[in-house]
Amino acid sequence: AAQTIVMAAAATKPHEIAADELTGVSVPLAHTSDDAAARPGPGQQEHVADVAEEGRSSRPPEVTNAIPHMALLDLYILFLGFGIRAFGGPIAQIQMMKEYFVVERRWVSLADFNRVYALYQALPGPEAAELACYFGLLCRGRSGAVVGGLGFITPGFCILLFIVWLYVDYGLQSGVVLASLTAMQITATAMILRACVKMAEHSLMDSDTGAFSPLYGMCALFAFLTATMGVHFFITLLLCGFYCVLLRQREQVLFHRLLAAFITAAGLVVYIHYVSFTGARPGQFTFGASGISSGASLGGIFTLGLLAGLLTFGGAYTTIPFVYADAVESAGWISAPQFLDCIAITNTMPSPTVMFTVMVGFIGRRLPGAILMVLGMFLPAFSFTLIGHGLFQRIIAWEKMHAFLDGLSAGVIGLIVQTALVFMKQAVQTPLQALLFGLSLAALHQYPHPIAPLVIVLCSAIAGQSLFYEG
Repeated sequence: AAQTIVMAAAATKPHEIAADELTGVSVPLAHTSDDAAARPGPGQQEHVADVAEEGRSSRPPEVTNAIPHMALLDLYILFLGFGIRAFGGPIAQIQMMKEYFVVERRWVSLADFNRVYALYQALPGPEAAELACYFGLLCRGRSGAVVGGLGFITPGFCILLFIVWLYVDYGLQSGVVLASLTAMQITATAMILRACVKMAEHSLMDSDTGAFSPLYGMCALFAFLTATMGVHFFITLLLCGFYCVLLRQREQVLFHRLLAAFITAAGLVVYIHYVSFTGARPGQFTFGASGISSGASLGGIFTLGLLAGLLTFGGAYTTIPFVYADAVESAGWISAPQFLDCIAITNTMPSPTVMFTVMVGFIGRRLPGAILMVLGMFLPAFSFTLIGHGLFQRIIAWEKMHAFLDGLSAGVIGLIVQTALVFMKQAVQTPLQALLFGLSLAALHQYPHPIAPLVIVLCSAIAGQSLFYEG
């Protein structure tokens, strides 16, 4: 049935094949006219799996039904159900919505879904939450968008809030819990590194040729080096974006190349002079960027969440270096092992991966901190739908914006690699830990199913009782 649907869609619109970001599944992508289509975001490709199963109707998904006018409470309960079943990360969550709204209910066509998803890939914010807002908007307007988004994130927020309360008040006193958390930290480090590799397969590839782009590779290397030196990440990402705008012109001129070289040299000279005159050591200050570095203030926590939400390009793991730099390295109100615990535990819960910020905020300022961190994190996802889907579609269609966002996407890869190496240095210190890290990395590579990270984290927690329990 899935092949029949694909063939029917191909008969009406030309299509291309793109690889799933995490699972490697090839899927059809419909192309549309310039005034209707949204080009994919920074170095990304649409990675949605086939939407039909054996035994389903072979009617083309371009045929749609009328969207019902649901009561807000019913709409909230609908997306609450999606949130309760949101295991397996963003790919599984998006596939679940696609199955329901495209295949079963036919609120939108397959082609329209691909266009909307492509747009939300280009915009910052968790794509699954943005899609929940979008379908809520179709049903009940802006109030429906808010209700749909809230319904989707409520289960994960409540569950993680309860778990982090147990973690902070009771968990650290138990040798059994500590043994499992030690193993889960190692697996979380492997997950970050594996996610970085998968993201690089798209972000560092030329969208026209499908081959590795030396320009994007240079941006990633530049971001890695400047992050190691301690350069503010805003400076790094802006430079990466401008590099691509200047150097990805079809008719490259010497002036553009010289200007890019001058920007690099000037930036490094200014930074070196700053270090020389202030006495600051490279790496002493971090690339975090909120007022939270002066203490875990509520305003700083909200600002950090908002900043992370605005910089979620290419997946939830892109938020990790920004939150880590400020909360761990700069302010120090959460330790690196605790930060890894937050990521590992969140991957076992039915919630978007970015909900690890619930635990980070709670450790900083208890319940108010958790609420404000999540509010800042998801505010961009809600706002983009409420402000206007069409407006951002036109912005993303601007060619120079493609180049700038591609540069940002490549630069983020370098930042994540630098953060992953910091995690490795802290979590993998003995041969036994290195063995567990290698096994986790191999399992993540060998089994790309969306549920695999959940199973691997749970297995590592069980193995931790034998490997690290000292009771």
